Amino acid sequence: MLNKSKRFVVCFLFLIISTSLMSMTKVWVSWEGENFFRELCREWESETGERVELVYVPELEEKLTITLKAGGDMPDICLIKTDNLPVILEHVQPVNTSRIDDLDFNFDPKLVQAFHYQSNDYVFPFYADMQLMYLSTKIFEELGLVLPDNDWTFEEYLQIMQVINETDHQPCGWGINSAYIFTGLQSGLGSPLMDDKGKIHLITKENINLLTNFKKWYDAGLLFDYVNRPNIVKAFSKGELALFPQGSFLIQKFQSSGLDFVIRPLPQPWQSVIDPKGFILFNDSENTVSLLKIFLKATESFARDFIKYPATRPQNPEQIPFYAQMKKTIDNGIMQPIDDQYVFGYWPAMGTALDLILKEGVAVTEALEKAQAYIDQR
Repeated sequence: MLNKSKRFVVCFLFLIISTSLMSMTKVWVSWEGENFFRELCREWESETGERVELVYVPELEEKLTITLKAGGDMPDICLIKTDNLPVILEHVQPVNTSRIDDLDFNFDPKLVQAFHYQSNDYVFPFYADMQLMYLSTKIFEELGLVLPDNDWTFEEYLQIMQVINETDHQPCGWGINSAYIFTGLQSGLGSPLMDDKGKIHLITKENINLLTNFKKWYDAGLLFDYVNRPNIVKAFSKGELALFPQGSFLIQKFQSSGLDFVIRPLPQPWQSVIDPKGFILFNDSENTVSLLKIFLKATESFARDFIKYPATRPQNPEQIPFYAQMKKTIDNGIMQPIDDQYVFGYWPAMGTALDLILKEGVAVTEALEKAQAYIDQR
């Protein structure tokens, strides 16, 4: 049996430990910047005397889904993508951004709108990834081709590919059945993805014309189909592939590898699909809001270090590599749709339609009819 003095000490220590654990601010982050966020948390802990438990989650969507469905504890702050938001709102009610005061950040309106869902705002935008065109400076110099400027057009893009196609190099390639990249191509050169009522209509004259031409470009060898991203990167790195559209997350990896490349916005009117990330709060405690402000104040330095488009207007945009190209891409791009009809309908349906048209010889109209029927069932 413990005497009174020892019981008092044990209870006192238990109280201290319990209080410490209860006051800990929990944060989940994903994608780039794990060490960046850890350093910000250490600085905040040093300034406030509070504690942070930061968890880096490689498969954030999976962890969110499992935790939400199991009724598990959510973190105080979580970095999410736009398409994570509907899953979250099915199970819990996060903090509405209107409840947080003293956030004098000049957020980009397009990124704020990207997270606007069910007439509410729950997310503080932090940065955006996007699709850009990667060009091999080595191949362009070898062939005596002038690199296009940031305002190049789809006609120029076709002309460049036709010249390169006469050489031993592959003009352009990507995972052709990736409806993610094709979304922006359709939005720019075909029909708008959705009508005013949020419905998807694939069988239009504009879409039929686009896909008919797309097959011609593919059959002519202007577009090469790569099964997966590593194969694209390998071909580009070896000097076999001249151009390819892909996410901005590759920029830093290419720079680290010492590759000779430049970045351009996708040729107009091809639109980039913008992929924003932002912070969502599951409580508005003083500590949670205080740490959030630390993260948001670091937006520009994060964008500079990881080559991202910052969600707040940068004071020194010239210090962010490729900022001009990213800014133009944001201005001309479309935000990634998060509607169920797109995620579960258009995305798989259009990818299958492209395979049928390009590789199975199915007529464009027939493939679109099959895709539309699939979407309408969602």
